[in-house]
Amino acid sequence: MPAASGVKQFVLAPRVTLTTVGNRPHNARMLAHLVDLGDGAISVNVAKKVLLDDAGGVVARTQGAWENAGLPGTGTVTVAQLEKADAKLEG
Repeated sequence: MPAASGVKQFVLAPRVTLTTVGNRPHNARMLAHLVDLGDGAISVNVAKKVLLDDAGGVVARTQGAWENAGLPGTGTVTVAQLEKADAKLEG
């Protein structure tokens, strides 16, 4: 049964083999933290990475657009809010 909006779930991923340079392969398991943010919601961290990519990796430009759009420092933003910040990069 799917989780209600905002409900957190944890999923144990299957065992994977990791290979690192100079070391022998070893098995690992990962724990994935899933969160249903609701329709049209993006976590702030993901949104900032998208905006940073759109700004060509220029951090100061990204921060300025984020602040000018009045977006929060934590939580979630909507796609419309992210598009507003993206528009601030343009002009």
